[in-house]
Amino acid sequence: MARYPLCVTTTEPVNLETNSTLIPLLCSDTSEDMRVIHNSYFSNTFNGIGEAIGLIGFGSCEEVDELEELAPGIIVNPNHSLFEKDQVYKNKYILTSALKRHSILKHFQFKTTRSSSISYSIQCLGENCSWSLRASSLNKSQMFKIREFESEHTCLLLHNSLTERQATKSVVGSIIVGKCVEPDVIYTPKDIQRDMLAEYGVRLTYMQAWRAKETALELVRSDPIQSYAKLPSYFHILEATYPGSHIGLHKSEDDRFLYAFVALFTSIKGWEYCRPIVVVDGTFLKGAYKGTLLTANTLDAARSILPLAYAIVDSENDASWRWFFEQFRDAFGQRLEMCIVSDRHASIIKAASRVYDEVPHFACMWHLLQNIMKNFRKSQQRVTELFYSMAKTYTMTEFNQCMTIVEKIDKRIKDYLLNIGYNKWSRVHAEVNRTWMIMSNIAESVNSRTRHAKVLTVLHLLEFMRQLVQKWNNNNRSKVTFSDFHLGKKYENILRRNKTASEKLRVIETNKYVYTVLDGITQFTVCLHQRTCTCGRFQLDELPCPHALAVLTIKHTGYEKYCSDYYTRKNLLLTYQFQMDPLPDESTWNTPTHVLEEVVLPPHGKRPPGRPKNKRHTQLREDGFKKAKITCSNCGQQDHNRKTCKNVRPYDQE
Repeated sequence: MARYPLCVTTTEPVNLETNSTLIPLLCSDTSEDMRVIHNSYFSNTFNGIGEAIGLIGFGSCEEVDELEELAPGIIVNPNHSLFEKDQVYKNKYILTSALKRHSILKHFQFKTTRSSSISYSIQCLGENCSWSLRASSLNKSQMFKIREFESEHTCLLLHNSLTERQATKSVVGSIIVGKCVEPDVIYTPKDIQRDMLAEYGVRLTYMQAWRAKETALELVRSDPIQSYAKLPSYFHILEATYPGSHIGLHKSEDDRFLYAFVALFTSIKGWEYCRPIVVVDGTFLKGAYKGTLLTANTLDAARSILPLAYAIVDSENDASWRWFFEQFRDAFGQRLEMCIVSDRHASIIKAASRVYDEVPHFACMWHLLQNIMKNFRKSQQRVTELFYSMAKTYTMTEFNQCMTIVEKIDKRIKDYLLNIGYNKWSRVHAEVNRTWMIMSNIAESVNSRTRHAKVLTVLHLLEFMRQLVQKWNNNNRSKVTFSDFHLGKKYENILRRNKTASEKLRVIETNKYVYTVLDGITQFTVCLHQRTCTCGRFQLDELPCPHALAVLTIKHTGYEKYCSDYYTRKNLLLTYQFQMDPLPDESTWNTPTHVLEEVVLPPHGKRPPGRPKNKRHTQLREDGFKKAKITCSNCGQQDHNRKTCKNVRPYDQE
């Protein structure tokens, strides 16, 4: 009768005290009844093994004791390089991988003389060389033990170093896997060729290096299907590590993945001390099942980006954006003077108006300008500077002056902007004060930071975003801890410039709170009690303008109480009052049974074949270059070609 150990992984704990029938199983002679022993029972005996080991089908406990002596020395590292007789490896793959890597390091080649599920024998390719190794299964288990090993070479290794038959994609991939962990590190096949030649003396073709890189990426990113299956466990550990976080997972009726939403506790609490402005945007993914990454961000008191929430959805559509805003509302609620800033995506506008019907929604100035240049090409050069001035202006008078000039250039542009609504893009017309947040560039900055992570599986992408939030949170927390400014550094610089501009102004006191400030022949009125100035900057920037600083100087009064609390160091400290701890390693996760039993299947459809696009198609003037003008060869006019020409050809008139 064959007697062998069986390696099993448990799915739930088993109490050996209450299940006494399991204990005799260790020394029983029963082979048809398979039982599962809990991992903790054998963890004290088999140190260093990742799986629980149950010894089933032995006729005596002496054979169990023999394996217990071997267990602490079981080799699980495929990069192991020191081979000796009687060494035990976790499985055959670990042994063969270690041998192939060893042959590359020592510059020799070997051939396999015997290979099966229970035995493995190799010998050096050198003529009459004595180097050889024989290993076999340990009691027909997955573990392999070296039975015979001759370590001395009696051949000239120079003759063997030319074939490089062991430099397969799996071996090279295991060597370079450490350089492929970070998604933002660019490691090309050319780099692999150069490193393998310099470090190991192995010459690889470009395709060999490319296949090795693909193998290394598979080791790092794991199986995309398994990535979806691990989402329930990952979200459970996320909630346990960061209590108070809001995490949402939405599946279809057949348990296929649709949406995932994450808002960490540190971001939820930190947003309470930031100006209630939310900038949202989406960027496409390039993984096996595609998808879109949605993000919501804001600025802290130092004008640094604070990621609020992130989600993975199928695409930017009405359903996905509405689900995102519903999850965001459940996590962050609705605050006074809150507003949303985004591009002119129709699904964002529709979803935001339904979920946050009382919250103003502003358009990104830069994206709106691109639409103007696309629709009104003839006037784009003259309108660009005027549009920026209108969007940033502080007073109605300045806005109307700019709009009058735009109307003279092209009345259609004025009608287009009026149809959108001045309050959607002009700061002076806005229902709530959004200060300098007139573009969605902070969301674009987050998209740029994640551009190399778009190829990751869904689990690794979510973990990348968590690590990004953790890194920024801890870095900003360290900066504010050692700073001594009353305001954020960027706001201090603005005040310093305003202070320089105020030194040449003349102040006339009208009453206790109202002052007249003369800037040459221009007159401004400052009211300290209401924190206003006729220039508009005092109330819209919520910082003392040069005219207000001139008044404060003659009154010998500090500027601190006339600045918004959202700019102060106090709010910045409260924003990052909670430190983000790292997530536990996956091998230490303690996941309940009901979470492990939850099924999450990948979405329908996979990425089409071919090289994915690294950049989206840029619109007109997005890349800084003017688009070439199209001239019709039929009539000689521009902005259309011969096929779309509707003009009468010259020879037809004759």
